[in-house]
Formats: sequence, structure tokens, C-alpha cells
Amino acid sequence: MGSLVRFGVSLDCDLLTPFDALCGRKGYTNRSEAIRDLIRKALVTDSFERTLDYSTGTLTLLYDHHRNDLSKKMTQIQHEDFDIIITTVHVHLDHETCLEVLVLKGDAERVRKLSDKLISCTGVKYGVFCGTEGGAKHDDEPTGTPQRPDGRKRWSEQNTWLCKLVGQCGSCGKILVPLCWVW
Repeated sequence: MGSLVRFGVSLDCDLLTPFDALCGRKGYTNRSEAIRDLIRKALVTDSFERTLDYSTGTLTLLYDHHRNDLSKKMTQIQHEDFDIIITTVHVHLDHETCLEVLVLKGDAERVRKLSDKLISCTGVKYGVFCGTEGGAKHDDEPTGTPQRPDGRKRWSEQNTWLCKLVGQCGSCGKILVPLCWVW
């Protein structure tokens, strides 16, 4: 282990109190060791995810939709990378809090950047990407399909294994409700 470095962490009491309770349940004798373990876990996860060329997974976000036009900002960000978003589920948990789950598939670097960009938005209370290496590109995915002027494939051309749709966004092609997946 290298030399020990001290640094300060500012936390809201609403976050610190349950963190201290977690530390007690897990048997940590101090916050520093718990924070070290959280950092180690994040570094191992990041290292694994960065070794993948193609990624599939879910991004789970919990946020306050009343905060600083957050919903509008998150929608704009998602529209910029619509072609790697398979589908989304949006749930209103209470008057302020929303849960959004995005199923992502595509170039691993783009999936990571989109996840990081959404998780880091001010107002997101919790965000985590759970990826897998089992999402290799399917043999039946079309190649050489017509592309948009920016070079990205349209969703319907990129994902031919989707067998039935309820609806599709007219402006970006995002699937609104998938009924049946053929994998």
C-alpha cells in the first residue's frame, strides 16, 4: 500500500446518517475503511467495464424531476445517443422522485460515456450502470444499412431482432413499448 493521504468529504446529513448505519451493520470501525472499500469496488467495476468493446446493460437512475429542468436535460442527452438506447422505463415514485431504467447496447465506450453523463447530472440522487460482456453483436444485425447524416444507424435498422412494437418515436425512432424480443 502507498502512503496515506487525508482528504475531506462533504456530505448531506441525510446521506451521512444512513452511511454511518451501513458502516455499523457491515462491521466497519470507521468511515475511512468503508470509503476505501467503496472506492476499490468502483475501480474494479470500472476496470472490467473498460475492457469490453461491445456492451449491454441497464442504467438505473433515481432523480428529482423538479430540479433545474433535469427531465428536459436528461431527455436531450438521451436523444443525442438514441441509437444505443434499446428502451426506457420511467416510473413516478412520488410527487418529486422518478425512477428511470434504460437498456443500453452498443459500443462500450459510447455506453459508458452516456451512462456517466446521465449519472453525473445535478439532481440525480442515485445512478448505476450494470453491464455485461454477454451482449455481443448479433449475426443478424444488418451491416451497411443507410445511416443518418451524422453517421449513426436508425434504431429500426440497427435492431432487426425486435419482433413486435407498440410504438416508435417519430422524431428519433426510440422504441416506446417493446412487446416481444427475439434474441
